[in-house]
Amino acid sequence: MERLLNKFGNIKNIVIADKKEFRKINGIGKKTVKKVKNVLEHNLFEEETVSLDVVKNTKHH
Repeated sequence: MERLLNKFGNIKNIVIADKKEFRKINGIGKKTVKKVKNVLEHNLFEEETVSLDVVKNTKHH
């Protein structure tokens, strides 16, 4: 998780990041990406009742 936070800066950016960006991080493979994205997307957004589409539309580059 530390590597992800170093790369993306915060949890919101991790959730909205493209899976290809994850794989650029040494030691992060497809299985890890899938697990992290599933946990964060489901747990974070179910509790806040915010859809992932809304967050993606507000992403700042």
